[in-house]
Amino acid sequence: MTSRAGGLPDASRLQRWLLVYLAVITGEDSGSIDPDAPLAQFDLDSVDAVEMASQFEKTFVCRIGPESFLQGQQSVRALVPRLLEAIEAQAEEGAAAASAAAEDRGIFPA
Repeated sequence: MTSRAGGLPDASRLQRWLLVYLAVITGEDSGSIDPDAPLAQFDLDSVDAVEMASQFEKTFVCRIGPESFLQGQQSVRALVPRLLEAIEAQAEEGAAAASAAAEDRGIFPA
């Protein structure tokens, strides 16, 4: 399964995306990257983090700060639940805003 209800990504899809992205940055094979290794091992700099956050937003329609990828002792596996929470929270905010806008326009009665 690649997504959960509502089209949100599941943990395995998100972890796979992170591993592939790290592989592109480091030149390693994504299968050789240990998801439990600390992110500090990959020597990400601020430019890498900004680019990764930008690609994350384009892929998952969720804005996160680049600092999320610079927390050195955190692993990919540990980062996944935090990113999923951010995706879910932003999806809920978007749905609530869309519902409120529809009610304001009289599309859906309150």
